[in-house]
Amino acid sequence: MTVKALRSLARYAIIPPLADEGRFRERLSEQFLLTMYIVRVKDTFCAAHLLAFHDGTVEPLHGHNWAIELAVACATLDAVGMGVDFSVVYALLHELLDSALDHRNLNHVDGLGTPNPTSENLAQWLAARLGPRIAALRPGVFLQAVSVWETEQYGVTLELPLTSTAETHA
Repeated sequence: MTVKALRSLARYAIIPPLADEGRFRERLSEQFLLTMYIVRVKDTFCAAHLLAFHDGTVEPLHGHNWAIELAVACATLDAVGMGVDFSVVYALLHELLDSALDHRNLNHVDGLGTPNPTSENLAQWLAARLGPRIAALRPGVFLQAVSVWETEQYGVTLELPLTSTAETHA
Protein backbone atom coordinates (compact mmCIF):
# COMPACT_ATOMS: atom_id res chain seq x y z
CA MET A 1 0.00 0.00 0.00
CA THR A 2 1.34 3.43 -0.87
CA VAL A 3 2.00 6.14 1.66
CA LYS A 4 -0.69 8.23 -0.07
CA ALA A 5 -3.23 5.43 0.46
CA LEU A 6 -2.13 5.01 4.07
CA ARG A 7 -2.56 8.74 4.70
CA SER A 8 -6.03 8.55 3.17
CA LEU A 9 -6.94 5.73 5.56
CA ALA A 10 -5.45 7.67 8.47
CA ARG A 11 -8.19 10.29 8.13
CA TYR A 12 -10.57 7.66 9.50
CA ALA A 13 -8.19 6.37 12.14
CA ILE A 14 -7.29 7.65 15.56
CA ILE A 15 -3.64 7.95 14.59
CA PRO A 16 -2.00 11.33 14.20
CA PRO A 17 0.21 11.62 11.11
CA LEU A 18 3.89 11.27 11.88
CA ALA A 19 6.85 12.92 10.15
CA ASP A 20 8.67 9.58 9.97
CA GLU A 21 7.03 7.59 7.13
CA GLY A 22 8.27 4.25 8.53
CA ARG A 23 6.76 4.89 11.94
CA PHE A 24 3.58 6.15 10.26
CA ARG A 25 3.22 2.86 8.38
CA GLU A 26 3.95 0.87 11.54
CA ARG A 27 1.35 2.75 13.63
CA LEU A 28 -1.29 2.45 10.92
CA SER A 29 -0.49 -1.22 10.45
CA GLU A 30 -0.89 -1.77 14.20
CA GLN A 31 -4.42 -0.39 14.01
CA PHE A 32 -5.62 -1.89 10.74
CA LEU A 33 -3.39 -4.98 10.47
CA LEU A 34 -3.16 -4.41 6.73
CA THR A 35 -2.30 -8.01 5.83
CA MET A 36 -4.60 -10.59 7.34
CA TYR A 37 -5.33 -14.24 6.61
CA ILE A 38 -8.71 -15.48 7.82
CA VAL A 39 -8.82 -19.18 8.67
CA ARG A 40 -12.36 -20.56 8.93
CA VAL A 41 -13.41 -23.70 10.79
CA LYS A 42 -16.94 -25.14 11.15
CA ASP A 43 -18.51 -27.73 13.40
CA THR A 44 -22.01 -28.74 14.46
CA PHE A 45 -23.82 -29.92 17.56
CA CYS A 46 -27.37 -30.76 18.62
CA ALA A 47 -29.00 -28.98 21.55
CA ALA A 48 -32.32 -27.67 22.82
CA HIS A 49 -33.37 -24.33 24.26
CA LEU A 50 -36.45 -22.30 25.09
CA LEU A 51 -36.72 -18.55 24.89
CA ALA A 52 -38.68 -15.99 26.92
CA PHE A 53 -39.81 -12.98 24.92
CA HIS A 54 -40.31 -9.30 25.87
CA ASP A 55 -44.09 -9.71 26.00
CA GLY A 56 -43.85 -12.50 28.59
CA THR A 57 -44.55 -15.37 26.22
CA VAL A 58 -42.24 -18.37 26.30
CA GLU A 59 -41.30 -20.37 23.25
CA PRO A 60 -41.61 -24.10 24.00
CA LEU A 61 -38.50 -26.20 24.45
CA HIS A 62 -37.24 -27.19 21.00
CA GLY A 63 -34.02 -28.41 19.43
CA HIS A 64 -31.69 -27.36 16.64
CA ASN A 65 -28.82 -28.83 14.72
CA TRP A 66 -26.59 -25.82 15.42
CA ALA A 67 -23.67 -24.90 13.16
CA ILE A 68 -20.74 -22.86 14.43
CA GLU A 69 -18.08 -21.15 12.32
CA LEU A 70 -14.96 -19.55 13.76
CA ALA A 71 -13.01 -16.95 11.80
CA VAL A 72 -9.44 -16.82 13.08
CA ALA A 73 -7.29 -13.90 11.92
CA CYS A 74 -3.58 -14.41 11.35
CA ALA A 75 -1.34 -11.41 10.74
CA THR A 76 1.54 -13.56 9.49
CA LEU A 77 2.27 -17.06 8.29
CA ASP A 78 4.34 -19.50 10.31
CA ALA A 79 7.52 -21.27 9.15
CA VAL A 80 5.57 -23.82 7.10
CA GLY A 81 3.34 -21.20 5.44
CA MET A 82 0.21 -21.52 7.60
CA GLY A 83 -1.67 -18.82 9.46
CA VAL A 84 -2.79 -21.45 11.93
CA ASP A 85 -3.41 -25.18 11.47
CA PHE A 86 -7.09 -25.88 10.68
CA SER A 87 -7.02 -29.07 12.72
CA VAL A 88 -5.78 -27.28 15.85
CA VAL A 89 -8.58 -24.69 15.73
CA TYR A 90 -11.13 -27.40 14.89
CA ALA A 91 -9.99 -29.48 17.87
CA LEU A 92 -10.47 -26.52 20.24
CA LEU A 93 -13.96 -25.86 18.88
CA HIS A 94 -15.02 -29.51 18.76
CA GLU A 95 -13.83 -30.25 22.30
CA LEU A 96 -15.83 -27.32 23.71
CA LEU A 97 -18.97 -28.14 21.74
CA ASP A 98 -18.76 -31.84 22.61
CA SER A 99 -18.03 -31.38 26.32
CA ALA A 100 -20.30 -28.43 27.15
CA LEU A 101 -23.12 -28.12 24.61
CA ASP A 102 -23.86 -31.24 22.56
CA HIS A 103 -27.17 -32.91 23.46
CA ARG A 104 -27.80 -30.44 26.28
CA ASN A 105 -30.55 -28.00 27.19
CA LEU A 106 -28.76 -24.68 26.65
CA ASN A 107 -30.95 -23.05 29.31
CA HIS A 108 -29.05 -25.16 31.87
CA VAL A 109 -25.50 -24.40 30.67
CA ASP A 110 -23.59 -22.18 33.14
CA GLY A 111 -23.22 -18.64 31.81
CA LEU A 112 -25.54 -19.20 28.85
CA GLY A 113 -29.09 -19.60 30.15
CA THR A 114 -29.56 -16.12 31.58
CA PRO A 115 -31.37 -14.18 30.33
CA ASN A 116 -31.84 -16.41 27.27
CA PRO A 117 -29.65 -18.86 25.33
CA THR A 118 -30.08 -16.93 22.08
CA SER A 119 -27.74 -17.30 19.12
CA GLU A 120 -26.25 -13.92 20.05
CA ASN A 121 -25.54 -15.02 23.61
CA LEU A 122 -24.16 -18.33 22.39
CA ALA A 123 -21.73 -16.47 20.11
CA GLN A 124 -20.55 -14.38 23.09
CA TRP A 125 -20.24 -17.48 25.28
CA LEU A 126 -18.12 -19.26 22.65
CA ALA A 127 -15.94 -16.18 22.06
CA ALA A 128 -15.23 -15.81 25.78
CA ARG A 129 -14.05 -19.42 26.03
CA LEU A 130 -12.26 -19.84 22.70
CA GLY A 131 -10.78 -16.35 22.17
CA PRO A 132 -8.02 -16.64 24.80
CA ARG A 133 -7.17 -20.20 23.77
CA ILE A 134 -6.86 -19.22 20.12
CA ALA A 135 -4.79 -16.12 20.94
CA ALA A 136 -2.41 -18.36 22.92
CA LEU A 137 -1.62 -20.47 19.84
CA ARG A 138 1.00 -17.99 18.61
CA PRO A 139 1.55 -14.22 18.34
CA GLY A 140 -0.56 -12.46 15.72
CA VAL A 141 -3.40 -15.02 15.84
CA PHE A 142 -6.78 -14.05 17.28
CA LEU A 143 -10.46 -14.90 17.08
CA GLN A 144 -12.04 -12.43 14.66
CA ALA A 145 -15.64 -13.67 14.53
CA VAL A 146 -18.01 -16.38 15.71
CA SER A 147 -21.03 -17.32 13.57
CA VAL A 148 -23.88 -19.31 15.06
CA TRP A 149 -26.57 -20.87 12.88
CA GLU A 150 -29.78 -22.25 14.44
CA THR A 151 -31.03 -23.32 11.03
CA GLU A 152 -29.80 -22.96 7.45
CA GLN A 153 -31.84 -19.75 7.23
CA TYR A 154 -31.22 -18.10 10.64
CA GLY A 155 -27.86 -17.19 12.08
CA VAL A 156 -25.84 -14.45 13.70
CA THR A 157 -22.19 -13.37 13.53
CA LEU A 158 -20.34 -11.72 16.40
CA GLU A 159 -17.41 -9.72 15.03
CA LEU A 160 -14.77 -9.08 17.65
CA PRO A 161 -12.63 -5.92 17.77
CA LEU A 162 -9.00 -6.27 16.71
CA THR A 163 -7.87 -5.65 20.27
CA SER A 164 -10.35 -8.08 21.77
CA THR A 165 -9.30 -10.85 24.07
CA ALA A 166 -12.93 -12.03 23.99
CA GLU A 167 -13.17 -11.90 27.79
CA THR A 168 -15.00 -8.60 27.40
CA HIS A 169 -17.77 -10.54 25.65
CA ALA A 170 -18.49 -12.92 28.51
